[in-house]
Amino acid sequence: VAPSMAAPTCRPTPACATHSRPQRCALSYEPVAFNTSRRPCVWLGGECLPGQLDDCPEHWAPGLSDYYGEETAFERVCGPGADKYHCPGYTLALLQYAARHAQALRRRHPPEGMSHTRVLVIRDHWRNVGMGFMPGQIRDMVHLGMATGMHVYFENYGRYDWQRYFYGHGGASFRWTPARERLWRRRFRSDGVKEPTVVEVKHEDNSGLGDDEWEASLLSALSNASVRWIVLNGWATTVSFQRVRRIRSR
Repeated sequence: VAPSMAAPTCRPTPACATHSRPQRCALSYEPVAFNTSRRPCVWLGGECLPGQLDDCPEHWAPGLSDYYGEETAFERVCGPGADKYHCPGYTLALLQYAARHAQALRRRHPPEGMSHTRVLVIRDHWRNVGMGFMPGQIRDMVHLGMATGMHVYFENYGRYDWQRYFYGHGGASFRWTPARERLWRRRFRSDGVKEPTVVEVKHEDNSGLGDDEWEASLLSALSNASVRWIVLNGWATTVSFQRVRRIRSR
């Protein structure tokens, strides 16, 4: 993820259903002032639908997040010219994953076909956790998506929303929004998956709610290819792919 300094790239359009082509619907992606009480049009699942600003594509401009030289360093270490001791080809793999992720939202069907599609939604309260902690956890789960081909999304429902301040490299958007949830719910139900498998992290408010062994429960769901839609409800969760891998190796 990189710091987000771009203005929103959607504008309201009165009648979304009248736009039968992506190009017409995409007119709402012009950076103009907007009335937040009106909803912009977004192209989802092969049609133009009412959405919200979080559904709009991020305006990506290379170099925009290079205030401290972090983007230049990232390209040097992980770009096409990186040596074998770093991570050559990583940026290309990330951009390819982001492109497939975006195609799954725009097209009528995901590129791999619904029967092979898996989705992981991570909802988190981020209670008592600062902004510097979050990107590392997000990185680990995006790596999980890249390694498995799962479509990974994030939703923040607490005090801090890191997605207001960071965006994905190349303009990748992993936000879980009401419009995207409706799209995936409709797709899964048409494919026989009525509801997601929910893993509830143990709450830290002495309520007794949640699962003490949530990491093992998450691993069980991830390891079962027939579990195709997973929702992880977190609570300042350290969603560590590295720790989940260690659990698996025990």
